Amino acid sequence: DGGEPEQAARVFHDAGRRAIEAGSLSSAEPALRAAAACAAENSDLAIMIGTDLARMLILTGRPSAASELAARLGGPAALLRRDLAARLLLLRARAAVTAERWDDATACLGQLDASDRSGAAAAEAAVLSAQVALGDSRKGSRAGAENQAAQAVALAQQAGRPDLQCEALEVLGLCARLRDLGAAAQALTEALRLAEETKLSAQRLHVLNELGTVEMLRDARGDRLTQAHTEA
Repeated sequence: DGGEPEQAARVFHDAGRRAIEAGSLSSAEPALRAAAACAAENSDLAIMIGTDLARMLILTGRPSAASELAARLGGPAALLRRDLAARLLLLRARAAVTAERWDDATACLGQLDASDRSGAAAAEAAVLSAQVALGDSRKGSRAGAENQAAQAVALAQQAGRPDLQCEALEVLGLCARLRDLGAAAQALTEALRLAEETKLSAQRLHVLNELGTVEMLRDARGDRLTQAHTEA
C-alpha cells in the first residue's frame, strides 16, 4: 500500500522461507505467491522467490508444476546469475526424481558444468545421482547408489548443509534396507538425529516414516510409523 513492492516482496519471501524451514508448507505457499506477485519480473529477487516456490511445490507433491516453473525461470537466471541457474537445474532434477522420471533427472544433472559442482551443489548432485542409481534399475546399481550416497554425506558435511546430509543418510538407509536391516536402521537413526538437532521438521517426518518401515520389517514394530502418521 505504501508503494514499496520490492520491500513487500522481500518480507513475503522471508516469511515463506521461514515457513518452509518450519515445515509449515500450507503457510509457505501463499506467502511465496504474494512475494512473486510483488517482485519485478525476471529480477534477481523474482528468480530467488521462484526457486523457493519450486522447492515448496516439490515438497507438497507437485513435481510437474515445480519443473515447469524452474524451466521457465532457467533462461532469465542464466543471464543474471550462474549460481541461480545451477540451482534451478538441480530443482528440475529433484522434481524428476520425485516423479521417477529418471532420464529427465539424468539429463538435468548432465547440464551442470564442472564449475557448478562445488560445495552444496556438488552434495545435492551426488544425492540426486544416488537416488537415480537406486531408483532406475536400467542404469543404476545398489552398490553404486550406496557409494554415491556415502560421498554425498561427506560433501554435505563439508558444505555445512545438514539438510543434504540428512537426505544422503536417508538414501544410504534405503540402499542398506535391501541387504541389511540393521545397517539401514543405523543410517536412518543418524538421519533422524540430525534432522531433530537442526530442526528439519519435514525431513524428520520423512525419515521417521522410513525408519518405521525398517523397524516394521525387522522387529514387527509399528510404533514409529504410528508416530510419523500422528505427527504428520
